[in-house]
Amino acid sequence: MELESLFSSTRWEILKALSKKSYSPIELSELLNTTPANISQQLRLLELAGLVASERASTAERGKPRVLYSLANNFSYLILTSKSFADKRLLPLTTYHNFILKSWFLDNVEHHTIISKFYWELEPYLDYIRSVVLNLSKRELEIIVIADEPEKVKITSKEVRTTILTSNEFSNLNLSKYELHVLYDPEQLVLGKKRDKR
Repeated sequence: MELESLFSSTRWEILKALSKKSYSPIELSELLNTTPANISQQLRLLELAGLVASERASTAERGKPRVLYSLANNFSYLILTSKSFADKRLLPLTTYHNFILKSWFLDNVEHHTIISKFYWELEPYLDYIRSVVLNLSKRELEIIVIADEPEKVKITSKEVRTTILTSNEFSNLNLSKYELHVLYDPEQLVLGKKRDKR
């Protein structure tokens, strides 16, 4: 199957939903307002392509989902067209790729280079860091680093304002005052907090 056809609107909506949490086919059909049969067919295609994975639920209680689907891994489908090169490819993402590609979704192109440099300053401390988010609600570029041991994270960059918080300090924030753009959140600490506040 051609990769482009994998990203039809229904399959794309499934992938976006699974980027937030695991779902059963029935939950996805309710969320996307379509039939469970349609969702199951789309999930089979996405699983064959290696984009989603299924897992038997540990609780097989009556009325509870028996199979949950999640994203299989971090991937990017890149299409590059330039005067000297044109190609397309599905690529597995490293932590670096994921961080940088998420920054490319910012409208301000000048921030892309600043964030790239910031990543290399942050990279030695990733073992202590739980999340990295941009606060877009301010005029200046502010990066919030959430670390369990903030004293071990040493940031000297003058190009970006950096706030380092513990997980507890972050959990006490009122997120309605912030417009956050997540760059690094492997445990979905930020995503989970945003969902809880809705």
